[in-house]
Amino acid sequence: MSRGLSCGVLVALLAITSGDAQSEELCGGFSVFVYDLPPVPFVNPERRAFELLDRRLNISLLRFEQESLGRTVPFFFGLPCDERFNHTSKDYEAEDKCVAERFGGMGRLRSMGNSSMIPGSVVTYDTMPYSLPWLALRHLLNHCAAEAAEAATLFVVPLPLTEMLRLSRMKSVEHSWLQQHLMRVQTSVFEQQYWSRNGGKDHLVVVPSVLNDLSPQWARIGFDQHSWAPATLVAVQTTKKEGFAVPYPTIFHPRSDQEVDQWMAFVTKLPRHRAGVFVGEWRGRRQRFLELCDRNADVCKWRHVEDRFVGPLEEYGKFAFSLQPAGETSTRRGFFESLLMGTIPIVFRRGEDTCKEACPTVTIDGGRRKNTYDEVYAKFFGGGNVNWLSDVSLVAHDEKEAMKYLRETPEGRINKIRTNIIRMIPRILYWDTTYVWSQDAVGWKKHGPKNAVSTLLQRLRDEMASEKSG
Repeated sequence: MSRGLSCGVLVALLAITSGDAQSEELCGGFSVFVYDLPPVPFVNPERRAFELLDRRLNISLLRFEQESLGRTVPFFFGLPCDERFNHTSKDYEAEDKCVAERFGGMGRLRSMGNSSMIPGSVVTYDTMPYSLPWLALRHLLNHCAAEAAEAATLFVVPLPLTEMLRLSRMKSVEHSWLQQHLMRVQTSVFEQQYWSRNGGKDHLVVVPSVLNDLSPQWARIGFDQHSWAPATLVAVQTTKKEGFAVPYPTIFHPRSDQEVDQWMAFVTKLPRHRAGVFVGEWRGRRQRFLELCDRNADVCKWRHVEDRFVGPLEEYGKFAFSLQPAGETSTRRGFFESLLMGTIPIVFRRGEDTCKEACPTVTIDGGRRKNTYDEVYAKFFGGGNVNWLSDVSLVAHDEKEAMKYLRETPEGRINKIRTNIIRMIPRILYWDTTYVWSQDAVGWKKHGPKNAVSTLLQRLRDEMASEKSG
């Protein structure tokens, strides 16, 4: 069973022809080829135990145990995981320096038996918010791969951006080294005949974090999104005109239709308080919102959670609404965690909930414009239509309107929106990356083609077809 990408001048993945029904459903009809990258000059190659994207990697190695690795460690995009994660989040990753890569990037496996709300039969993982490249590449490897570049219709450049950002924050290497390495990578890709063939239009670059709000961090490692145009940059937050935004990864990664149906039935039946909950930390931008929430404590609750993975889901599952004010970035993983729990998110129009003109902004067409959910995810959920958001959330222009929604939204509207949310859940899921669905299996055909990566590929197919016809 193939589980990762191989390392060579170029990397060939398992063949699935574009005419194959499984490729059409799971891959948008694409056959995908993933570039290998130049070696990282400042990492000792003798320390490498295995590359997590190696197509020949046995599935048992994806469930690696840190204590059994000795002096060698798993690598990802040519960089060792222990050097990236041992300072990421205090005590959590100190006990397991490579915890984020466990189970093909899904993170540490846990049983929910000790959860006060989520059924013990449900399996979830401690998935990091920045795990998108791992989850996306594992899907492409498992289901969409071309045997050779000549047969490919879509190309992926696996930039080691997560790894480089971590090295930058930890000051493990000089920023100039990271910048020079990224320039070598870009030069190597641009010199490939497959880039030249269509000018990069049939290429993808998957970015681990938000594309726009964290531009100073990208600058430190030398990443300039515009220099990769016209390749499509995929991230959890982009703008309507730049890149392609997909849902933030959550902790639930099913491998069958049955698991998805069970989850949807579970959240549908949850008893809920007629109130809203905000799960998160204090931020300067949120001060006005939090003050008003405190003054309306009968309908607005503010919760801190110790468990950053299961905790938010448990809180969202208790309430009819969640509140999603902007924080360090315009969009939040909490928005998708709320949807996963069947809880109606209340978002704020153009970010004006707490910060007015100080909200995170991006430059489009020479003007300043704020990131909003309707525009950021219009391609993914709405096929370009921004009206998708009103089907699954309430949009408030300010904090007072949000409090009004909590008190006055009719039950009929609540039920309608929640029904829409339940139907949307399959679209926001990244399925189990350590599992390959066979063509004749019936256990994935209902919800499998709706998973987040498959939806991305289907939208890209339609977008490319539209450009050609236009």
